[in-house]
Amino acid sequence: MKTEKIPVKTILNYLPDSLLESLSLDFNIDKQVKKLEGKIMFKLLLYGVLSSSQLSLNVLISLFDKLGFRSLIGVDNDFTTKRNSLADRLIALDSSYFEAIFEHSVKIFSKHLPAHQINGYSVRSFDSTLVACSAKLLDFGIQTGRKSKDETCRYKFLKFTVGFNGQIPVKVKFYDKQPDLNDANALRETIREMSCSPKDVVIFDRGLQTRKVFDEFSVENRLFVCRINPTKKFKVVENRPITPKCQTDRLVIETEQIVRLYNDANQLTKQSFRLIAAHKIDEPSEKLYFITNILDDLSVIEITEIYRLRWEIERFFRFIKQNLNFSHFLSRNYNAIKNMAYVMLIAAMFIALFNKLNNRKGFKISKLAFLNELEIELVKELIIQCNGDLNLINKYVT
Repeated sequence: MKTEKIPVKTILNYLPDSLLESLSLDFNIDKQVKKLEGKIMFKLLLYGVLSSSQLSLNVLISLFDKLGFRSLIGVDNDFTTKRNSLADRLIALDSSYFEAIFEHSVKIFSKHLPAHQINGYSVRSFDSTLVACSAKLLDFGIQTGRKSKDETCRYKFLKFTVGFNGQIPVKVKFYDKQPDLNDANALRETIREMSCSPKDVVIFDRGLQTRKVFDEFSVENRLFVCRINPTKKFKVVENRPITPKCQTDRLVIETEQIVRLYNDANQLTKQSFRLIAAHKIDEPSEKLYFITNILDDLSVIEITEIYRLRWEIERFFRFIKQNLNFSHFLSRNYNAIKNMAYVMLIAAMFIALFNKLNNRKGFKISKLAFLNELEIELVKELIIQCNGDLNLINKYVT
């Protein structure tokens, strides 16, 4: 049976104007502002992110000449602004406003796009991505080269650490200081800021290997699954039997042990962990080691399947960089960069919701379908404004 299609305009209303206006008042961002109110800026940036793969301030200005666009974002047909005004407003807007919109969006969209579940456990992946800009253009940021002559020293990077529930981003933090290059700092801090329940599991990669953090997470009852590098620096507390042919479609499980790990100071962790060793079916010589503080309740297969979900955040990063301008700085101001990042992540939520409500799959093609429907809405808005009068349409286009 064919399900009824949910229009893009209905999906956009999941984030209502009343919320944007209420948050504008909460953060007092429209004080002494006559034109580019916070709500208008957000809608303009959101549509810009969705409609252009090469976003710029000039592109944003040109959107006001688009059929029906002014009506869609709620401004008069004689509304005008300048490039410099737009650039200044993007810099001046308090990023706390966009952060609040992002957090409310997470609450609203998570009702329809909850975290992936494995045997009753909700899974969230955490990872970081770097975005580069010429070091001559940024007076802040992280450098990755060891020596000044290294090629990488020509660039400065901003780090974005994201929590992803398998469908939408649910957390983001920004890092621009040199010590933050180490994921042991950024991932740890971002994960610890997320509230957790006894049935929440976080996944992270081998960038976070600190045994002290493993202990911290266990003491905080924060469940995790990650991979560690091959090591013999552990003490076996218990060997658990492995059933014959214990494997997934990709992995063969070799051993399961309860262990305590040695840290760099050659001291044992206070907590015990579950260490699972496996190898790839098509590459028996390649060993993989999974570590978790979920000692029981989940099988070894379920633990490896939880970690497998981590690759979804890699695909998400690739999508937002290639399709939502995430690797491009619209401004070189740190506050403006954060504002744009929040808008891009919210745009990704809209596309994910569009997928879910219309039984679609994939991000890239769905973005095109979303945009096509949005263009149709713009035409409808124009027709409504003109009452079908062709002369009025020509006037608005002019």
